[in-house]
Order: sequence, then C-alpha cells, then structure tokens
Amino acid sequence: MDCEKDQAGAADSCALRASGKEAMHQFHSAALKAGAKDNGPPGFRRQYGDDYYVAFVLDFDGNNIEACYFGEKAPPERADPQRGIWMMEALKA
Repeated sequence: MDCEKDQAGAADSCALRASGKEAMHQFHSAALKAGAKDNGPPGFRRQYGDDYYVAFVLDFDGNNIEACYFGEKAPPERADPQRGIWMMEALKA
C-alpha cells in the first residue's frame, strides 16, 4: 500500500477507496470494534469535493486511515497531491 510517510518513516496517512457508502460505515464500525480511534465519522467532506464521502480512524500507532467514496465520479488516480494520499480499491461492499 502506498501511504504518505512522515520524517521518521512511520506511515502518517493512508487512503482506501470504498465501493459505496455502506462500505464506509462497515469500515468505520469494524475499525472501531478492532480498537481504532474515531478520527471523523462517515459523512460528506465538501471541502474535498461535492461527492467526497469519507470516514477516518487512527490505528494503534496513531496513523490516519481514511476510507473514501467519490459517488458516481471516476476518482483521480491520485487524490489531492498536496495531501499526498494514494487512492486504492480496498473495500468491496
């Protein structure tokens, strides 16, 4: 998986592309049950795009894991380059 790395070499943020909103809720719920910490519940984040539906969790090392869904739009190969997050097909509903 390609992730943005911080200066110490630990993953800072990784993004997974979900197949739909239901997959977003399943991701978020499963992550919290496994011990991750909520870093943003499933919902639209209009600042990143009109159809950007996302959920965030922090793993045991404090890394941000983001699962996102772009609606019917085909997402860019790479998300916002300033954020340095690679988009990946990961969650299947």
